[in-house]
Amino acid sequence: MHYGSTRIGIIGDDSRQELTVISDTVNLASRIQGLTEKYGARILVSLPSLYNCLSINEINYRMLDMVRVKGKSVHISIGEILIPRIDLLSDLKIATKFDFEEGIFSYIKADFALAKEKFEKVIKINPNDKAANMYFERSKYFLETGAGDDFEGIHQWESK
Repeated sequence: MHYGSTRIGIIGDDSRQELTVISDTVNLASRIQGLTEKYGARILVSLPSLYNCLSINEINYRMLDMVRVKGKSVHISIGEILIPRIDLLSDLKIATKFDFEEGIFSYIKADFALAKEKFEKVIKINPNDKAANMYFERSKYFLETGAGDDFEGIHQWESK
């Protein structure tokens, strides 16, 4: 999910017309939706969209990543909507949200030792948390290789 300005219109010629919505907003929403499998998430949302929601305190979510998707030069923060009692995986993600987000903040600050520790704690409780496993591996990698002075904590996704 993402919000912003869009255009709706009919495209095509007289023999074949189609109603469509087009805009940079629609493109970015599609790119975000394309990341659900990579993070093992049901619903992804841009955090700016979520933070504009009047009932944000009633929504279970966790911060997930800062990403730059294919075709974009700027990054966007994304979150995962968590649905209580839909399945064990969602309930475990809700239960480990605090440690997961502490791991995210440590990762962004390039404190990879603490990030790895936090994600390892999440994985012990929820070994099927794809995002926690991904961050654990990222943290381990940067601990071994170093991140460089230009590290921003932004992940570049090249595919949809």
